[in-house]
Amino acid sequence: MGETNNQLQRFFSDNERFADLINTYAGEDVLKASDLEEKDSLVIAKPNEKKDKDSISKYRDIIRKAAMGMTFILIGVENQMEIHYAMPIRSFVYDAAGYDEQLKKISTRNKKRKDLRGAEFLSGFRKTDKVIPVCTMVLYYGQAPWDGALDLYGLMDLEGIPPAIRKLIHNYPINLIQINTFEGVERFKTDLKAVFGFLQNSQNKDKLMKFIEENRKDFETMDEETYDLIGYLTNAGTLKKVKASYKNEEGVWMCKAIDDLITDGEKRGEKRGEKRGEKQGSARMLQLTTAMVKDNLADKIERLSTDESFLKEMLLKYKL
Repeated sequence: MGETNNQLQRFFSDNERFADLINTYAGEDVLKASDLEEKDSLVIAKPNEKKDKDSISKYRDIIRKAAMGMTFILIGVENQMEIHYAMPIRSFVYDAAGYDEQLKKISTRNKKRKDLRGAEFLSGFRKTDKVIPVCTMVLYYGQAPWDGALDLYGLMDLEGIPPAIRKLIHNYPINLIQINTFEGVERFKTDLKAVFGFLQNSQNKDKLMKFIEENRKDFETMDEETYDLIGYLTNAGTLKKVKASYKNEEGVWMCKAIDDLITDGEKRGEKRGEKRGEKQGSARMLQLTTAMVKDNLADKIERLSTDESFLKEMLLKYKL
């Protein structure tokens, strides 16, 4: 997923898009681009501080620190081109590592003050200390429906476990955005609308052209970053090749690029069809004339090109 993931990271490094994604999923405009701060994507969790070999080191695809009034929240986005059947555990590990990282920073800061006592000294954590909430969004770009687990329970065999014990086992749901079936594309305020809509309709030429036409303004002069991302996500190598022909100072004229590519494709299809038809017709006539010669009807072959009813009669006779 290398280059595609790089494209996605560049695309979502724009805080307007990041906020638009979260707001649309949440169903309410709760974040502003100005609320977001980029964070280091590396998260490390060490269950035992004395054993570095047991540490968990993970790179998040994208992560932002969001200001919510006087409080904050860390929001990570994981890009998935394929279904990840252990995603609830993966998300859990990312979030747990985020909390563990905060705990270590708070503990280090508190120990430097040298004023902790009792239980606070043992834990390195004051009774009044707080951690920033952490959550993970999973963006799935595949065409096949997500059939993996949506929470931690979905990865467990709970059959036979008494309800009294089962309630002690904490569940952990994932925040999954399945682009192909996402409802509410029209609510996006950035070019996420063009990306999601294009992906949802990319398998049907008529639906795709209808979507582009209905949102022509979004496609007429598209941001180059968005154009490139669509090309990578749909494996439309031709879009990448022709980009220079449709690029100007304002962006990339995707409407024209798509129109021309589809028109050219249809013309090539028609030509291939004509050629196939010619080849099939030639092969059919060869079979027919060969059969007529075997039946001593060579003197009638000339009529095939001048008498249509005779041609149909012979084709029917020889079942061609």
